[in-house]
Amino acid sequence: MSTANSSFDEGVTPLLNLTDEEATILVDRMRVAMQADDASLPQATRVGSACPPPPPLPRGFLLQCLRSRSGVYDEALMVARNFLAFRRGAGWPLRLKAKDVMGGPLESGAHWILPGRDKEGRGIFVFNVGKIDTRKASLEKYQQVGAYLVERFTRDEEMQRTGLVMIVNLASVPFGLCRALVSLKDAKRGIRMWQDAFPCKLKRIYVVGGSLWLLRAMRLVVAMLGKKLQNRVRVLPHLEALHRDVDRDNIPPCLGGSLERFEWGEWVAKVAAHEREEKDPVWTDRQIDVIEGDRCPRF
Repeated sequence: MSTANSSFDEGVTPLLNLTDEEATILVDRMRVAMQADDASLPQATRVGSACPPPPPLPRGFLLQCLRSRSGVYDEALMVARNFLAFRRGAGWPLRLKAKDVMGGPLESGAHWILPGRDKEGRGIFVFNVGKIDTRKASLEKYQQVGAYLVERFTRDEEMQRTGLVMIVNLASVPFGLCRALVSLKDAKRGIRMWQDAFPCKLKRIYVVGGSLWLLRAMRLVVAMLGKKLQNRVRVLPHLEALHRDVDRDNIPPCLGGSLERFEWGEWVAKVAAHEREEKDPVWTDRQIDVIEGDRCPRF
């Protein structure tokens, strides 16, 4: 059994030749194990205890857990269990949709999915902290936006294998927002929703644009991360340092790049319209050998 327990994918031994049949067997084992988990819960602690137990996580999602953990069963099962425990404990839907986060937070631009990749071919996810407005929505709602977008990002099978990088942009963060950002309750929720609780490979976290006082506040949050994930955080003194890993053509001007025709509102509108008609294979209980990643609409 792997002993990695503090970050997304590091410290595991990949199964390089995992066949479709082997993946099917492992997913079946995960479903049986999670059904046993539910059966062992006291009736009073089950979600909707007066109702039948909720359906298990679908096969496509469990396969995503396997991909994110390089095919290692124990690691994939841990992620699936933690995901389920967090979503149930927080009262969040198992699958977030655009309608759950629209009406301000999604459209705000506090989080972006960029259309390009970094120099290692990984997806780019941006967190624009200064665009958070807690007068319009709670910090928890903004966290749901981040979770929703990464859910969409990682439907792509290629992204499940290569992972993504996150750019935390601290430019233009008002002083009053800092207190909300370092709320212990919100910080713990923000860590629990990601650390070993979602099937994605977060390969690097770049922190840019912060003043000295804000960087000190961010260190309090970083200190709560597992050690391996802490080692993936890079606090950059200037934007030029970011460009060593991400081409300027793939990031917008606010991050020192030259990405053109980047319209976040247009992407949100396309996704919301697409979700009204789509059938998401990751969240449909289909056979593994016919599951294909549902790619996000392009800009």
